[in-house]
Amino acid sequence: MKRLSSIGILLFLLLSLCVQSHAQRRYNNYRSLSVGIKGGATFSKVNFRPSVRESFLPGMTAGVSVRYIEEKFFGIIGEVNFCLFGWKENFSKQVPNTYEYSHTMNYITAAMLSHIFFGNEPIRGFINMGPQIGIYVSNKYSSNFDIHELPNFSESWETGQYYEPIQTKFDYGITAGIGLELKLKKHSIILEGRYYYGLNDFFENSKGKDAYFSASAHQQISFPICSISNKNTINKMRGGIFIPPLILSPSLNQMFAGHFAYMVQQCNNSYNKCYRISNRYTPPYSIGSKKTRQYQ
Repeated sequence: MKRLSSIGILLFLLLSLCVQSHAQRRYNNYRSLSVGIKGGATFSKVNFRPSVRESFLPGMTAGVSVRYIEEKFFGIIGEVNFCLFGWKENFSKQVPNTYEYSHTMNYITAAMLSHIFFGNEPIRGFINMGPQIGIYVSNKYSSNFDIHELPNFSESWETGQYYEPIQTKFDYGITAGIGLELKLKKHSIILEGRYYYGLNDFFENSKGKDAYFSASAHQQISFPICSISNKNTINKMRGGIFIPPLILSPSLNQMFAGHFAYMVQQCNNSYNKCYRISNRYTPPYSIGSKKTRQYQ
């Protein structure tokens, strides 16, 4: 039931990224598109069932981030990262307690996040939240004992993680973070603390006839630092380059519908060309308006 509720939360977040209210009908001047690079430290564990004695495994993450600001306090962020997951075992209750074992798993991850910010410049806070997926790339382990001839661990010590093969190479889950943005002259420095809760098992779970674990999903705390450009890319585009609409925003939907209707009008009037759309142009038609203009 807990896993089903987690999947329900993920579906809710996906829907919230795809559907928004059409209550706002005015197009505003807060649009901006920025690109940056990021990197930071990660601390990973695995939600094993039966449980395995663990401590956090240190790692790293690095990638690129694209941020689109649409409303005064709202935007979206898309990310692609190389990230290290895994776990490190805690042998403090073993006799002797000198054993060491860690398992690192490398992933390419992608996230689509709602970005809610607050406060005034040059420092403002923000909250990010949304779904994340990952593609397994490789793995390696490090130990000071032979995993094929295990020492005499206590009877309560789980050993299935040493020989279970990785079955699932696609990971998905929910990520959320909170942080601060320091706006400088040409760039912004973004500091964030983020938590990822995985919803998919990488070992074969208890539904398989030979499964050892009923759960083996990733969990991770990360502290990325991002440097992102402060340039308003959209407003600097000359000639009215059209930005594809994202159904995340009511004003984007409105803008797209108006521009599309305008282009249809020009073609129907046999002008033999389509005018390039300018950000300075106010479209004659928008979704949701009570009155629509009839084009002959």
